[in-house]
Amino acid sequence: MGIMAATPVKAQYFRFCGNRYTADATIPLGGGTATWNQATTTLTLKNVQAENVSDNFISCDGIAHLKIVLEGSNSVKSNGSFLYWRGGNVEISGKGSLTARSENNEAIYMNGNAAPRTLTIKDCKLDVQGKRKSISGYENGDNTEMLNLVVDNATLKVKGATGGWGWKEPGITCLKSYELKNCHISTAGVRFGKRSNLTYYELLGTDNDTYPGEVEIVPGNAPTGISSVTADTLQGKRGIYTLDGMRLNGALDN
Repeated sequence: MGIMAATPVKAQYFRFCGNRYTADATIPLGGGTATWNQATTTLTLKNVQAENVSDNFISCDGIAHLKIVLEGSNSVKSNGSFLYWRGGNVEISGKGSLTARSENNEAIYMNGNAAPRTLTIKDCKLDVQGKRKSISGYENGDNTEMLNLVVDNATLKVKGATGGWGWKEPGITCLKSYELKNCHISTAGVRFGKRSNLTYYELLGTDNDTYPGEVEIVPGNAPTGISSVTADTLQGKRGIYTLDGMRLNGALDN
């Protein structure tokens, strides 16, 4: 007779402002409302003004797809992270805005997982800062990154930090991958990249090193630097020129 042992199923949980919710709920908060839909695993924040939240504002584990929808203007200040999660993808969307400040090192943090997960920020306006980093994923050595970041037609403002002994942290770090859709980094000289000795993506400056300052991603395509091209038919101006405008000898036809 064979004996089969059932693999334990890890229970999912959702916590909001330190309280666990297992059914639909509407929570008045700071003049607005936070509405939790258990069936769709959706939290809607509408004109929430939350000050001095002592715990993580949002935390969850085992939810396949957590959706955070922003309506109106929202503001959160918390001692813990604004968002801390394990196991599953997260989408922050909506037509509203959110300003989040966290006393934790990371304002948005995805903890270790057995498989990569994706954070999508779409259509909304999000200004988020932690004590050191705004958005960070799990990382424990080379090629262990688990967080994929997608920013789609959204305005995202992040900020890193600097401190003693010359350390510096970027606003976004420890990414397995990133994708900017219908938007671009508007902060001059800043890009996503990998430092030469690391395998994860983060925000880098023109020196190819960690960029700790404030960085903004905005909707639309990046400007090319050329707004228009016009034809000049004056024969006296025809010729061969260097990029800085110096005219060279030689026939144009050649």
